[in-house]
Amino acid sequence: MQKARSFWFFMYCGQGMKPKDICLLQYKNITDEFMEFERAKTEDSFQEAPPRISVFLGPDMLQTIADYGNKDKSPENYIFPIFERGMTPLRQYEIVEYFTKFINKWMQYILNDLGIDKKAGCQVARHTYSTMRRQGGASLLEIGEELGHKKPETTKRYVGSLPIEQRKANAGQLEAFKRKREES
Repeated sequence: MQKARSFWFFMYCGQGMKPKDICLLQYKNITDEFMEFERAKTEDSFQEAPPRISVFLGPDMLQTIADYGNKDKSPENYIFPIFERGMTPLRQYEIVEYFTKFINKWMQYILNDLGIDKKAGCQVARHTYSTMRRQGGASLLEIGEELGHKKPETTKRYVGSLPIEQRKANAGQLEAFKRKREES
């Protein structure tokens, strides 16, 4: 249960990282306080070089690496012992499916145990990250870059609507120029 929770929060703190992204991470992706990688889903969908995602490695992410990461930190080694060198694409697909189901199943147990009637699978980590960033004031462009999206329409699907209080505050900002003029 703890392992699934740790990986769920790793995805959430990792800018909505997906399970396959975690599986493909290598120690060479870590530089100083950041981890840089290309999203697995986008590696073949860009005509030019796919965007590099840069994630700050906060305490929770570092703890997950310490708890569940490979002890051999050679640059070409996977950070987590999920994939092995030489795996076929079919076997990688099967492993990602298993890893995703593992996280989804245990996260659902956690929510059920807490009496929360919601879903909390891997995709929810990505949507929650996007929504929290938006509610924190990030633009759709910023969030799209962080998620590795090339189209703003894609980002809009990930972001929940802003709470009423925030929309009211935003509306108040639109009229700020009037208050400044009245004060003069």
